[in-house]
Amino acid sequence: MAIFPDVAPDYGYSFTPQFRTKRLPVTDGDYSQRRQMRSTALYKADCAWGHLTSANERLLVEFFEARAGAWDTFTFFDFVSRVYPVATLETSVSGSQATWTLDYRDVDDETVYLDDTPRDSSEYTISNRTGTNGQDQLVFNTAPGATLKLTMAMSGKKYLPICVLAEDELNSALVNFQRHQVARMTILQVNG
Repeated sequence: MAIFPDVAPDYGYSFTPQFRTKRLPVTDGDYSQRRQMRSTALYKADCAWGHLTSANERLLVEFFEARAGAWDTFTFFDFVSRVYPVATLETSVSGSQATWTLDYRDVDDETVYLDDTPRDSSEYTISNRTGTNGQDQLVFNTAPGATLKLTMAMSGKKYLPICVLAEDELNSALVNFQRHQVARMTILQVNG
């Protein structure tokens, strides 16, 4: 799957989780009830560039054209490394598995837990950008050998597997990028 170009926005960037709830009609009493329509967040990234080199502008335009605007899906990585205090990798680890592909890139300051017990960093390595879509991988020197819960605390750039561009029309400032114009793109995660 295509990966959004690593052209970090320099004029503005937001990366926000979006949940979806539905307000239910009031049946008894006068309080509001809501139903959770999605159990995990999907993300939205708003990117703005104030200064693009010709090469980066061409890269973004070519990426947009290859996706046919908002038609084709792609993979996106957050441009900012953020702290994730608890990331559940597997709820029940098979004793024979030694490698896990993470939903992050550029993982740093990690602590790996098996059944809530921290593991020594000599027991594993983080293999950078070796996963199928450029994610990092956690590789144990030897498989854990039991059925356990695997979690991590870390900092890293979140991986969004199925994204689309929000618009079918490319911002005119990006097509004919001139000095003092701002180019913008919005990326939407459509499935997790």
